Amino acid sequence: MCRVDAAPRPVLPPQPRTAGPTQRSDSTQGNVSTASRDRLELSRQAKAEPPDPQEDWPIVEDLGEAVQRALNGESLQIRLPNRQLPDRPLLTPFAITREAPNRYQVTLGGHATSLNVPDNAPPDALIQALQVYRQFPEELRATMVTLQLGDRPDEFQAQLHTPSGEDLPVRVAVAGQTGDKTTFDLTIGMFRFKLTSPSGNPHAFEVGEAIVLLSQIPGPLRPVLHEMAIDNGSDPDDPTFAKQFGLASFTSAATGGNAGMTFWHGDNNLAPGVFFHEFGHSLGQQFSTKHTMVPDGWEEAIAKDGRTVTEYAKTDADEDFAETWMTYLLIRNGQPPRLGPQTLAEFTQQFPARAAIVEAIFEGSRKPNRDSGPEDATGPRRSPK
Repeated sequence: MCRVDAAPRPVLPPQPRTAGPTQRSDSTQGNVSTASRDRLELSRQAKAEPPDPQEDWPIVEDLGEAVQRALNGESLQIRLPNRQLPDRPLLTPFAITREAPNRYQVTLGGHATSLNVPDNAPPDALIQALQVYRQFPEELRATMVTLQLGDRPDEFQAQLHTPSGEDLPVRVAVAGQTGDKTTFDLTIGMFRFKLTSPSGNPHAFEVGEAIVLLSQIPGPLRPVLHEMAIDNGSDPDDPTFAKQFGLASFTSAATGGNAGMTFWHGDNNLAPGVFFHEFGHSLGQQFSTKHTMVPDGWEEAIAKDGRTVTEYAKTDADEDFAETWMTYLLIRNGQPPRLGPQTLAEFTQQFPARAAIVEAIFEGSRKPNRDSGPEDATGPRRSPK
């Protein structure tokens, strides 16, 4: 379970040309925390930063005009969506060159992608592709080598090269629409799952963020997850848990288990810490022979270590495993939580018994129990944020 004790705040992808400390999601604290940074010691010898030449580049509002001017070699800027301050879009350098009759190289904020337009595409297909491309999370654009849109603007194929060196083909297609919700089929490498979201939501961002998060899970473990859902409302079980926890303002950020997870309050909580925690609930079931949500031997590991990785981990063994798995994944992906161990060495030193289990699962030396699966789950759990 992912807990929110106040109104949830947006979790954003890195923002181009935004000064200040890095932001990261801390799923145990309920907000976006500011990372520590070294103090800047000023002295008489300190030199001023040289002016940014991009400051003088024209800002082009119309994307079609930007394409034409960029194809003619002009240096310019366009605006990107700002999820934290929608009325203050972000500025980023934009360039595009034609590599072949239907292939372009697009550079947006320093990230270059080869964009393919189908032969039978309508005249505005390139503009539609760029409209989708600029809404992707920056983490996805940074890994995207090629992109080709399908028959609909929200369908595409791409080739990714992840920070871990993995080459991943990605395919996104609309599976159907029920009421006000759209379901997507996402294929990442050999792994396929479904994502359901309200029809009016920013699907390019949500699909892109799901791809980024799943790409940070080891390939053999990705099939643990069968489906994700985004709901703009709140968890109907919130009043029950508010009473249980003694928190009148309690609201869940996400729930997980049974090979699925649901993010509440829209995509505000679609962030690494929350995702890794909820994934941990389904993962624990796959390594249990007792039909629980924790791997065999986890309770003994808790007793041996004698401490918990977060305060919320004290809730029970299920939440302890989810919080521990979350912390381990955040560290491995260079996003350590604000509190707790910051390196794998610290994690192993502080939690040696638990570390032995999660490392074996992550590295693949411990195999899942093939006799258990989603039908053996004990029900969805909620994780703290």
